[in-house]
Amino acid sequence: MVTPNVGAATPPPRRPRPHALPLSATVSPAVAMLYGAACRITGWSLVETTGTARAEIRIIDGRDTTGQVLADITLSAGESTRDYWGPDGIPARVGVLADIVSGSVSGAVYVVSE
Repeated sequence: MVTPNVGAATPPPRRPRPHALPLSATVSPAVAMLYGAACRITGWSLVETTGTARAEIRIIDGRDTTGQVLADITLSAGESTRDYWGPDGIPARVGVLADIVSGSVSGAVYVVSE
């Protein structure tokens, strides 16, 4: 006979795993709708790809450039950035839009669906 383990702690629920939304733009200005629903941005990995010019990228909560700017990222020539905002991330209530204001960039933005 198996005795139930009374009072045993149950493991915490598993958090959803982030998934990568690819981003690549060699011509600016450019706008890319990366995710069209509520989510949490858990991080990004971006690189300026020409090695000769700076790049500016705005991550926006919205479906167009009038939405709320969640992050304004500026990269020097050849610079890269890898930022992690933890499992709770930055909430995007409408969706995630990338506005490449200037320069050329490549990389990914990581989100968890709501």
